[in-house]
Amino acid sequence: MSNLLVRADGVEYVTSYPTVDDGVRGVAFIENVVTHSSYRGKGYATEKAAQLLVSMNCSSYVLNIGGNIRIIGTKKDGSGWKTGIKDPSGDTLYALYLEISDTSCVTSGDYERYYTVEGTRYHHIIDKDTLMPATYFSSITILAKDSGLADALSTALFSMSYEDGRALVDSLEGVEAIWIYKDKTIVYTDGVNPINLES
Repeated sequence: MSNLLVRADGVEYVTSYPTVDDGVRGVAFIENVVTHSSYRGKGYATEKAAQLLVSMNCSSYVLNIGGNIRIIGTKKDGSGWKTGIKDPSGDTLYALYLEISDTSCVTSGDYERYYTVEGTRYHHIIDKDTLMPATYFSSITILAKDSGLADALSTALFSMSYEDGRALVDSLEGVEAIWIYKDKTIVYTDGVNPINLES
């Protein structure tokens, strides 16, 4: 069995995994592996915090937990909250802006957690087919009421073709998506309404 030490920053220090030889199927033995639990925990924790606030009769609130945004209700005037979707290329601060209410906004991308070796950037979202960093997009943003679902979908869609990801999103009620390609092309579902902050 694995030996885990989970720190407050979300890093799990894994001293070992079981092997096929240990009687466990499909798991390789790897010594001193370091993994990060934010891919599965941050969205869930954000949603639990939102549910707690709702249970305390909070009707208008914005949670920003490590970049996972969960909005409860609207502003006092009934308008939504404005947020920017980060430009993964770094050419501008934001690629587009949204006004959203009573939803979650979660982005997965290749531009914050990465390292470069001999001119090649390696990031943290692994394509299950190639076992290498996914290369379809620079970022995926999901809008969905449940932050846990949005977190899971943003990571999953990052490793899927646009066609497969779009089909999945279109099959889910109340879920919208924004794809930003490496060439800076932005594609989004019909329910996404970018705003111009200068108007």
